[in-house]
Amino acid sequence: MEILSSSPFSVRLFDPAQDFPALVELVNAIEAVDRSGEATTEDQQRAQLSWPGRDLLRDRWVVTAAEQQDQLLGYGDSWKKPTTPTADIYVGVHPVYRCRGLGGELLRRILVRAGEQCAAHVAVYADANNSSSQHFLRQRGFAVAGAYFELHTSMPHVIEVPHWPAGYTLRRFSETPNLPGLVDTLNRSYGDRFGHKITTETEIQRRLDLDPHSISNILLLFDAQEALIGVCRVHPTNNEQANQDSITGYLDGPGVVPTHRQEGLYRSLALAGMQRLRELGQTQIVLESWGDEEHIISDYIELGFTCQRHFLAYRHSL
Repeated sequence: MEILSSSPFSVRLFDPAQDFPALVELVNAIEAVDRSGEATTEDQQRAQLSWPGRDLLRDRWVVTAAEQQDQLLGYGDSWKKPTTPTADIYVGVHPVYRCRGLGGELLRRILVRAGEQCAAHVAVYADANNSSSQHFLRQRGFAVAGAYFELHTSMPHVIEVPHWPAGYTLRRFSETPNLPGLVDTLNRSYGDRFGHKITTETEIQRRLDLDPHSISNILLLFDAQEALIGVCRVHPTNNEQANQDSITGYLDGPGVVPTHRQEGLYRSLALAGMQRLRELGQTQIVLESWGDEEHIISDYIELGFTCQRHFLAYRHSL
């Protein structure tokens, strides 16, 4: 524990044995003011213990009152997945205790931790409507490198038929279960999109094992030479998890390998994903996009989606 000079606050490492309830209270207090869609539960926070490369005893710092160590006033975090050079970081301070230098103290320690993780650079997301967060990052040498969009729509009564170039075909992964080909296409389609991480056959197989039905919800696009060049994944909500009035299905932003990113393919893959979610009985759709260009987001909006959350991705080299 370090007491900040001339300050009633102290900074210490996160303690997973006792800090989860206080962390949840802090995150939800921040969300109540910022309204950026970051509300959390203790189960969601504890799930991070199993993330690859995760070490919460070293990855996370917290600010407390010097005389009240169990009340968290802010926290900073750095997580680096073993397969990527980027560490994802976060800094948050309780609204009542902002503008007192606590965010800067946390960020300094988190950047040191990212260096210990051998990260080449760090990435952090700031709500596009939160000018204070963006100013904080720009002052400290961060620059915009991408964006995240969360788009919503109700299931249309009629879904436009996807248009494919001559010779292109769409199949489910269950029809052509080629795991190496899927992993290669995922990495080529998303590898240059900021916010995505390189994946492995082991990781994808683990996900397939956790949800065996997902093999029918991975849509693969093949070109006229039978090369796999695009992918769209959907995640339905089952009836037990659903609200009685609506069932929300999730659509990952489609991916296309760089050599085939012609006009309209992202739109058509999204339409195919929407059709699959309709077949699965979903009535609402959430589409998430990391790193896509604005013209692709515009295509989704033309399909009836509206933007519910928009974050700017900032990067800083170490």
